[in-house]
Amino acid sequence: LNLWKIALNDAFLHPITGWGLDSFRNVGEFKKFMYMKNGYTNVVFKAQYDKPSGRFLLPPGIFQDPPRPNENVDPWDNPHNEYLSLFYEFGIVGVIILLALIVDIKKRFFSNELLYPFIGFFIALLIVSIGQFPFHVARIGCLIPIMLGAYYRITDDTEKLN
Repeated sequence: LNLWKIALNDAFLHPITGWGLDSFRNVGEFKKFMYMKNGYTNVVFKAQYDKPSGRFLLPPGIFQDPPRPNENVDPWDNPHNEYLSLFYEFGIVGVIILLALIVDIKKRFFSNELLYPFIGFFIALLIVSIGQFPFHVARIGCLIPIMLGAYYRITDDTEKLN
């Protein structure tokens, strides 16, 4: 939750278009920091990237003096929340596109009883997205356009019959 709070605050710095595709895990010309956490205390912070040295500069006070044994810093490559990730990378534009897609899926739902497994898939995907990132995992993400395509194919055929 600490990471979500910090990342959401940063997402509001670019609310319309976001930081860009895959910007959460990468540093670039506009985003010169990466989210990290102290592996011992679980404190989340932003580490600034120093291009000349090729290192991340940690803010003061991250480590206890002297450091605890086995205390380390873990980088966050994903916020583990698909909605936050969508807003962070694509801004309100991406959120509006997702909401429009959900509204269209819901509108087509009652056209055919063959759609119940698809709706179960989409609902499970929406719930899992709260704490994970299924669109960013290839073994799961590849199923989404396939299921969506099949869903639209079935609903298009049903709408033509009506």
